Amino acid sequence: MTVTMAPRTAMCRAAIAALPCVAAGDGAAFLLGLHGGRRARLRLGVTDGWADLTVELGGSAGRTNPWDALALNAVAGGAARLILRPGDAAVALRADVPFAADGDPAPRLASACEDLRRFAIALETGAVGPIADAGESSTPDARPVSSPNHDGGVDIAALLTEAGWPFVQRASNRIAVDLGLPDQFQQAFITPGAGERHRVRATLAVVGTPAAATRNALGVLLLTVSAVVRTARGGRINQDGESTLFFESPLDDAPAASDVDVALCAVAMACQMAGLEARALIDERIAEAYLAARGWAA
Repeated sequence: MTVTMAPRTAMCRAAIAALPCVAAGDGAAFLLGLHGGRRARLRLGVTDGWADLTVELGGSAGRTNPWDALALNAVAGGAARLILRPGDAAVALRADVPFAADGDPAPRLASACEDLRRFAIALETGAVGPIADAGESSTPDARPVSSPNHDGGVDIAALLTEAGWPFVQRASNRIAVDLGLPDQFQQAFITPGAGERHRVRATLAVVGTPAAATRNALGVLLLTVSAVVRTARGGRINQDGESTLFFESPLDDAPAASDVDVALCAVAMACQMAGLEARALIDERIAEAYLAARGWAA
């Protein structure tokens, strides 16, 4: 029997197979070249106008503690993020690539694969940065939005207007967007990220010195939501003895209004799924019950 591959899937597979850092793997998988000649399994899924790329991490990288993984996500660049798929006991890397209406997916796929490769190598070599110090130099919402002329002509305010999102231009030149959640007030801020790319980020909760059960439960929750909501990246940063938990979604160097809309919708969905739950998990007893239900040790 001959199985016919969908044209879009075939186009994505051909684009990925042509990358110098990718080799053919067993079955439908690819092998992504890493540090020192090592390789990791790279899987492609194509559905609903998206290409989902997942890297299966081995060794100590795959055994990264969920709480530590949130700190690593906070310093991640590009589209890559650590996730925890429901039912899994090990973290993986994921990047999601949307399809343009009639565009060639190859450039975005190549960029996503490089983001995944860079993150995987950093995890293997320990070059991501000290976990405890990740992001200590700034709060999630501290960096101002660059002016249109400073970042290659990106006018975030105009893109928000085109996409239909109400926003407030703060005195410090930050842009705040009300995510419009039905049962909680939640704002997102659009700020420059690594390499002057913009990102949409919303603070979920701020915790002081949480118990081990709370740390593990919050890590499992945010990483699981990061696995089921495309482009949403759960993370945390430390400052003044407190951990700020957030969801963010990155934007390309030259985003369109549709890209801004997708990023805001992803962050809104992630906050809706985890906002109230994250605050509840600060209670150690609730965190222990949550971990037991998920099959994790406290």
